[in-house]
Amino acid sequence: FLSTWTTILYVFVSAIYSFSLFGIANQVTKIYAHKSRLFSFAVLFLFLHSAPIWGTYFNLICGVDLRWVWDSGIADQGVLRGYLQPSVFGVFLLMSFYFATKKKYAEAIIAIAPAAAIHANYLFLGGILTILYLIQARFEKKSMVAATLLFMVALAYSIYVLKDFFLLDAEIKTQVSSAVSKTFETNLHINPANWINAKLLLQVIAMFIGSFAFKKSHIRKLFLGILSISIGLTAFAYLSDSTTLVSLNPWRFSIILIPVAITSIISRFVSSGGWSIAKPTLTGLVGSACLMLVYYRIFGNPSQEFHHNWLLAHGFISLSTLLLVIWASRFDWISTPLNLLIVTALIVVGPTDYWIEQKTKSASEEFQAIERMKGVEPNTIYIVPAHWTSFRMNAQKAIFVDENLVYGPALPSLMSRLEMVNSNDYHGILSSIPAGSKTKLIAPNSSKAPEIISSESITENHTCYLLQE
Repeated sequence: FLSTWTTILYVFVSAIYSFSLFGIANQVTKIYAHKSRLFSFAVLFLFLHSAPIWGTYFNLICGVDLRWVWDSGIADQGVLRGYLQPSVFGVFLLMSFYFATKKKYAEAIIAIAPAAAIHANYLFLGGILTILYLIQARFEKKSMVAATLLFMVALAYSIYVLKDFFLLDAEIKTQVSSAVSKTFETNLHINPANWINAKLLLQVIAMFIGSFAFKKSHIRKLFLGILSISIGLTAFAYLSDSTTLVSLNPWRFSIILIPVAITSIISRFVSSGGWSIAKPTLTGLVGSACLMLVYYRIFGNPSQEFHHNWLLAHGFISLSTLLLVIWASRFDWISTPLNLLIVTALIVVGPTDYWIEQKTKSASEEFQAIERMKGVEPNTIYIVPAHWTSFRMNAQKAIFVDENLVYGPALPSLMSRLEMVNSNDYHGILSSIPAGSKTKLIAPNSSKAPEIISSESITENHTCYLLQE
């Protein structure tokens, strides 16, 4: 039941995401009025959202992982990442922006509600968006009523966030700040030094070009307003060393800006004469990339020899496919079948990559342990290797701690737990767990196990030890 309703919910938010961006594209160049333009936009939209192409394929070709480069924000702040998590409700911020492009500001404000009621960052971003919408609507009555309703919906969660994350005594604030500083160096989401890569460069270029794609002044003003506020608050957060503002991630506005920017760019592109010229070349390159990626995922291996031969074969097939497509494009009737072929190729790549990925995961020690532990002893606390961040959710078990830390008042305690696990301080671990709580340890066979009650081998290299009942 759980997997069924979460899948349905994920499909629903994915539909909201597509509905919003297609709607924004239509506001830019009226793609709905031309079937060929709409179909071309859909093909490019599917291509830009193909994680196997931008992730696995580009990593094989040039050693750069560009997954989610066009549908996520900077600092690897994602929205849709292939699984259900609180950040997926960011799609409602995109839907809000879409309504704002149509000057339906009341609807835009109401659309913020699901995001603001679930995610603390979206609560912060949604509040700023509401103010921007009210300014653009000139505080009309309908928009003011919508803002009041949004405030009522988000009030309970706002009180919780303020009480448990911001209105803390000085000692706890100091502890949280100290814990954050310990992980700052390696934290991708909050350390700007970790943002600087090829993905950021492409995203900045997209936002710059996209800002010129809007002919309607109210859309351009809204886009530039969000961009300016995001840059200003981000700069202020780091210059003032404000832990609170950093934790609110003002740069997360980019989850709106980047998808909107790339959507506006491809919408303009398919409506221009340049698309007719570039279409055969892009069709050939994308088709050959899909073909060679599927071949690599099914028959490939990590050896340098195979990779070298694969690159040579890829070059030959790409050139042949490109020449064939360019020649065939002279015939008008071939356009639609070619488009359908590319769509099919992009769709096939996704399940193929997913199937291979799941097969690889299932062979790992962590997922073998997950399969062994799933559905048994639901009230047991497990101490697992800290890097096993998938164990908790996939095995549906209570764990002592893992490296997937939650930032907030509990962070100092989680950091202390993590130190105990990494130093194998089992005496300290057990003393911090209430007596009478059944506790098990999963550790490599080579580890020095503490005093145990019983043990069982669960994978080739890991053993599960019963520490207390």
